[in-house]
Formats: sequence, structure tokens, C-alpha cells
Amino acid sequence: MKNFYQWTILCLIAALLAGCAKNITTSRTSEVFEEFYDRFHADERFQLDRVKFPLSGEYEGPEGSQPWVKSAWEPHKQKVTEISDPQYITDIVKTEGEVIEKVQEDGGGFYSERRFQLIDGKWYLVFYDTVNL
Repeated sequence: MKNFYQWTILCLIAALLAGCAKNITTSRTSEVFEEFYDRFHADERFQLDRVKFPLSGEYEGPEGSQPWVKSAWEPHKQKVTEISDPQYITDIVKTEGEVIEKVQEDGGGFYSERRFQLIDGKWYLVFYDTVNL
């Protein structure tokens, strides 16, 4: 009889722990990309916190190629979603965990690609490549 009570108590504890673990994982929500994107372009401190340095990609210009470093970071204020100049061709590809933005000058020497990824429920800029010749 003693074993029955011990077994019952162990089963109840296991069920409670399993229920708690399930609530923890399902209650976690991911950041909404559009809200992140607005704040990313409006708040310079937030932007720096959400760039994964060392950032993949590089700047290529007339003076050569350079990697992106935090100490020389220039804030991004222009949203690709708001580019309306017909001189620039934009492309945005969204999946559940990644957003890729591309901007290209029509017939010109400018190209830019940024990749944002969802990491632990938060969006980060993880790749930035620019050619400006």
C-alpha cells in the first residue's frame, strides 16, 4: 500500500512539472517584426542593441571593402518599405524567422541587402551588404 501512495505522489508531481513546462514554452511570444522594424529605424540605441556584431557582410565602395564594426556604425533611418523613388528597385522576402530586404539602383552602381532574423523571440540585423560604386 505504501508503494501505491508513493507511486501516486510521483505521478502527480510529474504531471505538475510537465504542465508547468508546457505553460512556460507556450506562453513565450515572439516580437512582431513590423513593431521591431519601426523602433529599429527610430531609436539609435535600440538599433545598436539589435545588430549582431560582428555583422556579416561588408561595405564595398570606391575606396575598397570594409567590414561593419560597432564603433563606426551609422544609424539606419531609411526604411526600405518607404522607398518610393522609381530609380530604386526594392524586394522584401518575409518568412517566419527571417526578413530579407534588397535595394538596387536601376542601372546604377548601388546595391544593398539586409537580413533580419528572429533569435530567441527577438529580431536582429544579422547581415548587411552594400555596394556603392
